[in-house]
Amino acid sequence: MSSVSRSAGLLIIDAHAMAYRAYYALQGQNLTHPGTGQPVHAIFGFLRMFVKLLLDYQPEHCAVVWDAPGKTLRDDLYSEYKATRKPMPDDLRPQIDEIKELCQRAGFVNLQQSGYEADDLIGALAHRFGKKRRVLLITGDKDCYQLLNDNVTMLRGAKGVTEFTEITPQWVQQEIGVSVAQIPDYMGLVGDASDNIPGVKGVGAKTAAKLLQAYPTLEEVYEHVTEVESKSLQQKLSEARDLAFLSRDLATIRTSIAQIDELDEAKLATPDITAAERIQLFRQEGYNAIYLELRKAADRRAASANAAAAPTTGAPAAAGARPRKSKKKPDAEGGLFDPPPAAEVAATEDLAGAPAALDSFSDFASAHAAGALRYQLVSDSAQWQRCLTELQTAIEQSGILAIDTETDSADPMRARLVGISLSALPGQAWYINAPPAGTPFASQGLKPEDLWKDLGRLLSAPGLRIVGQNIKYDYIVLKRHGFTIPGISFDTMIASYLLNPNVRRNNMDDLALDQLAYNTIKYEDIAGSGRNKITLDQAPPEKVADYACEDADITLRLHHCLAPQIDSKGLRPVNEQIETPLIPVLASMEMTGVAIDPQYFAQLAKEYHREIAALEKRIFKEAGYQLNLNSTRELQKLLFEDLKLPHGKKTKTGFSTDQSVLEELSGVHPMVDWILDRRKLAKLLGTYIEALPEQIHPQTGRIHTSFNQTIAATGRLSSVDPNLQNIPIREEAGRAIRRGFVPARGNRLLSLDYSQIELRIMAHYSEDPSLIEAFTKKDLDVHARTAASLFDVAERDVTADMRARAKAVNFSIIYGVTEFGLSRNLGVAREEARGYIDRFFEQYPGVRRYMDETVAFAEKHGYVQTLSGRIRQIPEIQSSNRFRREGAARTAINTPIQGASADIIKMAMLQIHEDMRKAGVQSRMILQVHDELLFDVTPDEAEMIRDIALQRMERAAELRTPLRVDWKFGDNWDEAH
Repeated sequence: MSSVSRSAGLLIIDAHAMAYRAYYALQGQNLTHPGTGQPVHAIFGFLRMFVKLLLDYQPEHCAVVWDAPGKTLRDDLYSEYKATRKPMPDDLRPQIDEIKELCQRAGFVNLQQSGYEADDLIGALAHRFGKKRRVLLITGDKDCYQLLNDNVTMLRGAKGVTEFTEITPQWVQQEIGVSVAQIPDYMGLVGDASDNIPGVKGVGAKTAAKLLQAYPTLEEVYEHVTEVESKSLQQKLSEARDLAFLSRDLATIRTSIAQIDELDEAKLATPDITAAERIQLFRQEGYNAIYLELRKAADRRAASANAAAAPTTGAPAAAGARPRKSKKKPDAEGGLFDPPPAAEVAATEDLAGAPAALDSFSDFASAHAAGALRYQLVSDSAQWQRCLTELQTAIEQSGILAIDTETDSADPMRARLVGISLSALPGQAWYINAPPAGTPFASQGLKPEDLWKDLGRLLSAPGLRIVGQNIKYDYIVLKRHGFTIPGISFDTMIASYLLNPNVRRNNMDDLALDQLAYNTIKYEDIAGSGRNKITLDQAPPEKVADYACEDADITLRLHHCLAPQIDSKGLRPVNEQIETPLIPVLASMEMTGVAIDPQYFAQLAKEYHREIAALEKRIFKEAGYQLNLNSTRELQKLLFEDLKLPHGKKTKTGFSTDQSVLEELSGVHPMVDWILDRRKLAKLLGTYIEALPEQIHPQTGRIHTSFNQTIAATGRLSSVDPNLQNIPIREEAGRAIRRGFVPARGNRLLSLDYSQIELRIMAHYSEDPSLIEAFTKKDLDVHARTAASLFDVAERDVTADMRARAKAVNFSIIYGVTEFGLSRNLGVAREEARGYIDRFFEQYPGVRRYMDETVAFAEKHGYVQTLSGRIRQIPEIQSSNRFRREGAARTAINTPIQGASADIIKMAMLQIHEDMRKAGVQSRMILQVHDELLFDVTPDEAEMIRDIALQRMERAAELRTPLRVDWKFGDNWDEAH
């Protein structure tokens, strides 16, 4: 923040201003309440600022001040006051109501007074209480500069939502050139565009300051106006005399308000924000980042108060210093706001006599110090044998084992094993230290190969359920080190995702907090951060042990918490029959990887650089000068100042030049299309052509993507590091990239792709006779049939253009595209698009019935479901905002189709993988991209693999319409597709 003293007698919050600041600062983060679908970014940002201020300054008193609705005294003075202000954004108003309620529930006083603005209440508070105590104003309004004195300081928002600039009387004098007492006079001259205070037209900040330095008040300025050197300025001042004094009056803050003058000071007493009931309030409302920050503050306070009694050895560090690993590939970017689970975060049955859910870190520290938590480091053979005996006993009691690995890398294909942690009972875990050879602590541990026989016997116990958190990572790491986990029963990350696929808080940190109210150890506490960061193989094993044991222990506890929720939601079939069995299949595909031709990519890079250079030369020639095409400002100048093209949305730096804006301008000027072409080539060059060869694994010579099961809310797999699912397939540029993907030497690639699977699933759901017939009658073309209806011609007379439009209509309808969206997709008028949609539903009335029934189901139940039982919450279906509600309806319509498609190809993959395993083939399944599977096949197995895959894919689900698969062999991916 600033150098201001870290204490305040009275903290005054300009709440509307802080809410607006939070709203715009976090606007792009798409934070929504999973239960209601309403935006919460303003609420979250406000709370972050408010809590930080309370913790930093620990005020004795606090007031949260709001603008009152309705007219104020300034509206009576000047009817145009604030007339140019845009109305409050629709999604901000309900957030402000929520902020007010949360402040009240937390024990803070909300102040507002009819007829007055927040500035006036702030002024009255500062005037009354600033005489006897230090006052800190949190506002961005420069009108409030007039309130400052030696006892009243202001903090104005700077960067983000938690940084502020200190404003003092000395700052005002230095930066503006006038005293705080002169601020109303200064505002009378310069006005304020944000409040539509007119001031004197043509008088800027420097001129106003210079005038007031010569003549200290507005009255004196006008008494000496004829002495002003500039005749032009004399005229401006004279013509705007009345406006100047009116503007000063508008900018003058009223410091005497009856409500404030008579306010009982005791009402402003600041409640303890770290008190248990307030901390729990933020957790109950789902603001977990706020909750965690307050928990840490409370723990620090408790630790400080009990420093003399605190244990000096054997216990972990304080809660604020117990952070969690980022070892494994993240499930997704975590949301800042997410609610606790619908089911209460109940502790599980305590099988070991230790606390089943630990309510705070101080509880954990006490339990650990008292020996209630048995976390043990295993570093030699004797300890390992004792560990095996104790684990065997625990497994016989529980029938379950959580496993986790510690490594030196987030990439499972490059990570070296550092150790393994195991837990069969809550509160009990072992960390087997097995550091890599040549590392600092290699002599203090066991060799991995000495563990495998015993571990294999332990994990092969009849009926044993093996669980993990993102266990695919552990599976790959152990497989590369010579050990195969024999069977996986449950993945806590996947279970969390299945319970609410909209919420991306599936990492262990968030799950422990959400489900167990538990603050985990963080990776940074073990490995450090920044320049001092080390990998776990460099850390002392005894330091890693608690961290690693906690991994396994918390994973076990999460299983006990999540498994009943999976059952209660009817998700056991999709979890046990699809998602969990898929883990080793995906692991096998990731480990196999896909080959590329680096020489081909090197040549392609040269071609792209030449094309980009040619486009830039053409642009510079047309513009008449060279410019940096990556500079937003220079591009703004070229397009909107030089070429005077129509502009769209405005940003802080000028009119937007983002992709959507330029696409709207495509065809308006050739320069725009050249810029778009250059951007596309540059993106493909940086994302794939130059990046992919750098990701070739040094040992395997192949690229190893990671398939993620917990990103897409529909259930589809996603591909990351690198993302191989977003390579454009219909454009030549994307096809050129695919030509660089090749089989192993002597092999061929085989691609199998579901044909029109979404439409076939729609036919199944809708039971529409005409649509079903289109897929069951031999040689019938569904797109031609739709085209015949849309254009009122016989099917034999359908042209290629008609069919292409009908195809767009078919797929647009099942994605719930509106007439506006369809008009944009087809480049036709909205009336024409509306006509297409109407005629589609006339031909396929069952589709309309399915859509209406699905939306009605979502409105009643708050979720939709796929054929396999996969669910997706649709919170915004009840939104008061029409656009959000309509978007939610489209999501409800499309999710069962996308989800069924995802489940069908996953079930096919499971069956294909098992058939190939049983056949002992050398060929491999290597990629899944949407509705396509790609295989690297040997010549003698090619036809067998094709037949296996074709049969399994076409019989993966029993629908009212047959599934059809197209296939092809090729010497590269493009040829095979």
